[in-house]
Amino acid sequence: FLVVAAIGVFFFVMLKVIPEFARALSGFMEKMDPQARMIFGLSQFIQDHVDLILGGIGVVLVGGLLLSRSRAFIGLLLRMLARLPGTGRIVQYQQTVFFCSTLGTLLGSGVDITSSLRLVRDLFRDPYTAQKVDQVIAEVRQGHRVSDALANLHLLPDYVIPILRVGEEAGELDTMAVRIGGFYEDRLDRALGRLTSILGPSILMLVSMMIAWLIITVITALISVNELLV
Repeated sequence: FLVVAAIGVFFFVMLKVIPEFARALSGFMEKMDPQARMIFGLSQFIQDHVDLILGGIGVVLVGGLLLSRSRAFIGLLLRMLARLPGTGRIVQYQQTVFFCSTLGTLLGSGVDITSSLRLVRDLFRDPYTAQKVDQVIAEVRQGHRVSDALANLHLLPDYVIPILRVGEEAGELDTMAVRIGGFYEDRLDRALGRLTSILGPSILMLVSMMIAWLIITVITALISVNELLV
């Protein structure tokens, strides 16, 4: 929503506000500083090609919608987000919630461990992560514990594995997995809340600074022209 609002404000300034200044200063363009001429030129370009620009934005939006249905693209995007400092933990929390909550619920409903893991695998839109779950399934079929199969895959946080192992040894893997999923769901909600609280003001500040720069540059050009006339 904030991105759409920012684009809307930018186009409003470029199509409605800047042209008014351009008409008032039409005879003094050569005497203005390069920044002001650049802004007026950009505004004129947008006015002349507004249909083409809006069409390009529409193509990008449609392309983004189509790409969002591609497992390969989503997988690449998630892996990129997992490497970033601000979003890497969120991706890991989400994987933990998907894996543990679903596994615990299915086991508690009487579904066998192999079938439960297959259903868990189908939840992951990242093919690379799904392959890790396939490795877990293969090792479980060979008689290994789920916690042992997960130990070297870096699918879940390291301190989750010992907790799952305790649950397996006690015969309460389903209960322990549900508890872990609930714990990390709370952490995921808090992490998303913090990220939103940072991104929202940051985007608004960036848009405000951009609009302020446009207006100040144009007003400065207007003042300089008035000084030349005096």
